[in-house]
Amino acid sequence: MATEAGLMSNWQVWMYIFGFAMMGAYYIYKQLSDLAQSKRTIEVYEIDGKNVQLTKARYYPDDGIAVRNMKTGPWKSIAVKYVINEQHMLYKIKTFFGGLIKTLQPMILVDIRTRRSISPQSGKPEGSVVNQLDYLTERNFWLALMTRIKVPISVWVIGMFMGAGVYSILRLILASLGLHVP
Repeated sequence: MATEAGLMSNWQVWMYIFGFAMMGAYYIYKQLSDLAQSKRTIEVYEIDGKNVQLTKARYYPDDGIAVRNMKTGPWKSIAVKYVINEQHMLYKIKTFFGGLIKTLQPMILVDIRTRRSISPQSGKPEGSVVNQLDYLTERNFWLALMTRIKVPISVWVIGMFMGAGVYSILRLILASLGLHVP
């Protein structure tokens, strides 16, 4: 029989089991609370010129606004409101419980200066970007065409044998050697 010093006592085993059960319960609680909150929270990408910042806000679809609490100090916060157009919303897939539950997490682009949502399709590229894209498209077209046109030597030789190409090449070679072939 083993001594008590070498084995864990019964109450230590139950403490480990209880600890793992509590961690599992906390994980399930956290996943369910995140799932419940995902319907009320929205990811807001605040755009200020060329700078983008990701924040979270509470979304009120009836009013068409999103409210974000901006912390200004340890005890103070300011509510920042954004006017949201539902047609401007984007959705990303968010999974819970290791991929068992999939939901759509709404997100929106917001202009800081106007505090209104921006349509993701509204951005038009500048002239230099358009020119660069046109150049790259043309270049890729010609590269693809040139790679398609590459013909193996055997096809060239067969083509020359079909007509007077071989005769012309042989006549040229013999003329360079000093022999005259009519």
